[in-house]
Amino acid sequence: MDSRNKYIQQEYLEITFFIIFGIIMTIIIPIFFGFVGTAFEESFSGGGIEIGSILGTYIIYYILIVSALIGLPLLKIRELLLTQKGEHPGNQKNPKLVSVAYIHDPSQDGLLYNIGQEVKSDVGYNFMRWSIPIWRMFLIFSIIFIFVGIIQAITSFQFVGIPQIGFQVTPLAEIFFTAEPPAFAETMTMVFILSLLMGINGYFTSRFNLGKWVYFVIGISIVSPLIGASWMGFHNIAYGNDEASLFATFIFGLVGSWLTILFGSFIPWYLWHFWNNFFVKASIVFESVSEDIIFFGFMGLILLIILWVGIELFIKRLRITPEEPKTPN
Repeated sequence: MDSRNKYIQQEYLEITFFIIFGIIMTIIIPIFFGFVGTAFEESFSGGGIEIGSILGTYIIYYILIVSALIGLPLLKIRELLLTQKGEHPGNQKNPKLVSVAYIHDPSQDGLLYNIGQEVKSDVGYNFMRWSIPIWRMFLIFSIIFIFVGIIQAITSFQFVGIPQIGFQVTPLAEIFFTAEPPAFAETMTMVFILSLLMGINGYFTSRFNLGKWVYFVIGISIVSPLIGASWMGFHNIAYGNDEASLFATFIFGLVGSWLTILFGSFIPWYLWHFWNNFFVKASIVFESVSEDIIFFGFMGLILLIILWVGIELFIKRLRITPEEPKTPN
């Protein structure tokens, strides 16, 4: 298998992972909790599906989810068709509009990986090579943001507000429905918009020969604030009368888009959103037993760390080393 075909195969595997993960987290598990956790009971007991019901509310989210599950893979396929392996969006030979898709490609889309490649000759290796396997990034950022969530539970601090569920459902269902589908629906919608804007950015930086570093600078300094403003606008209905909470949504969108550009993956922003909602809601639902939340949070951390170390040792034992991608110019 030649290098180009191997690259395309890897990209399609990541697209497949994104679609399957999205379906499990936003359709299969919510439907399970909707019936087993009685979250949909009101709509199926004669009340009908109303906007104010849990089922009605999350049907709206599913519009965003389906759009993201279709839109981002289509953008990625377009990127594969229009660009060559090793060709950076900011240095395209034949610039094309809308040729960027942030699913998981640190070597091309990640600012930190590209910086690591620049200093590789000095330190002997790319310090961001660890970010290439999608499973590793998932585990590491889960560990990071579960720890952040534990700190939030201890300090009662939250980065951004959470949707409120006003119906009687089981505690676990209430916590999950606060985390999903909002985390995937909202984050992936913003990642889709970020991809479109960075595609436009790549077109102009390529057309005027500005290079990939100008591409990244424009992304961090101009595109990210636009995403922050879009995130704030998206939450204007919920927090329109609370300027502090509304500003917090701007910061959340700004930093989330920075994370996406820095690491070239949707994973950090999504996990931050998911675990923020999860721990904030858990602290509210189980306010009198916050010690248990902290205990189970640390237990989860320990299990994830053991899993991470176990996988790394297994891979090392089999001498499986991921091929380092050719860094885009």
